[in-house]
Amino acid sequence: MSKQYPTNAPSGADFVQFSHSEYNSRGGGGGGGAGGITLYMPEKTPAVGNPQNWTSTNSYFAGPLGDMKRGIIETMADAASINSMDDAGRVVKNAVEKFKNAAGSAGGAGRQLALEEAGKFMGLSANQILSVTKGEIYNPNTELFYNAPTLRQFTFNFGFAPRSRGDANAAFEIIKEFKAYSSPDDTGNGKYKIPHVWHIKYSNSKYNRFKPAACVDVSVDYNGSLDQYMTFEDGSPITISLTLVFKEVEIVVRNDHLGSVSGF
Repeated sequence: MSKQYPTNAPSGADFVQFSHSEYNSRGGGGGGGAGGITLYMPEKTPAVGNPQNWTSTNSYFAGPLGDMKRGIIETMADAASINSMDDAGRVVKNAVEKFKNAAGSAGGAGRQLALEEAGKFMGLSANQILSVTKGEIYNPNTELFYNAPTLRQFTFNFGFAPRSRGDANAAFEIIKEFKAYSSPDDTGNGKYKIPHVWHIKYSNSKYNRFKPAACVDVSVDYNGSLDQYMTFEDGSPITISLTLVFKEVEIVVRNDHLGSVSGF
């Protein structure tokens, strides 16, 4: 059953729509969407970042020892693409050549390794030892590794100030639905059925889009904007603040951004 706040929203006004469905880990956020909640467009839409997980090498490739490590890694990467005996022979030949070329720096790599081992007993790095004794350090050859994309998180804030009994009832029903379907269901056999995921959509196509998302927190504050406790004659609060924290269950990729007006 569809729910809307305010109940008498002007036609043509922008809004944000929420629906929910069972989560299927094999199929991402699932399809369709049960129910339906339509809320006014908040004054400030949530900031939605697009975080990516990158990590620096932290001097992993520093100095001549780092050069040897790089050679080993590159050889391993070539081995991962072997599809035939000819490919295997090519990889072995390339590996031999790389280690031949590195032979001239083997002495330097050995000295660096000895410094690292000695430093472990003193709580120092090879660079710290060199800095104190020689006034120099190994070139850290710092690089950035891409690890993985990150699931996005965002927060919606809505305020309810009912002007009619219909608006008050709609606010209570909407809040109850967010609470209920963001919570697990007790199956009665010692297990819980996991909460639904939410499908969120702006009516205005110029705004960003969302992947299916779990609602990880529902916070409700009654009369939080007032200086004193007040209610309507029937006991309903004068104002209600609703905070919804979502975390998407699917990764946003390049084609998602390219396939919409302003990206996800």
